[in-house]
Amino acid sequence: MSDISKTPIWYWIICLTAITWNGVGVLAYLGEAYMTAEQFSKLPSNLQEAYNNRPSWVTAAFAIAVFAGLLGSVLLLLKKKAATPVLIISLLAVITQHTYSFLIAKLHNIVGTFNIAMAGVVLIIAIALVLFARSRNQLGWLS
Repeated sequence: MSDISKTPIWYWIICLTAITWNGVGVLAYLGEAYMTAEQFSKLPSNLQEAYNNRPSWVTAAFAIAVFAGLLGSVLLLLKKKAATPVLIISLLAVITQHTYSFLIAKLHNIVGTFNIAMAGVVLIIAIALVLFARSRNQLGWLS
């Protein structure tokens, strides 16, 4: 099913939505990575402490999660098989980041309910994108 005209419109909508979603994730990462000292000082003190004590591998997992998610989504749009392993890498990075944030650092005691729910949404979407890419690959839509 490599012919673009045979690809249903919903496929393109899912791909563009995934690109937008992951693009917002990249912006969130960049906003955090390039936060000014003034912006940082406005955060609650317990959140400042959590950021200051966070290991660099957690920040790396965040970066990998969002950039691999964006790349995987673009690869889906381009109908490339490489989308699946790239999205799996993104999912593994999401799991790594969330494992630290909620099981080790116990950030759920610091961040609000919205942030906890958002973390769940991020995980669900990462899983859904992997499953979507795998299913499209199995159907021969990706080359």
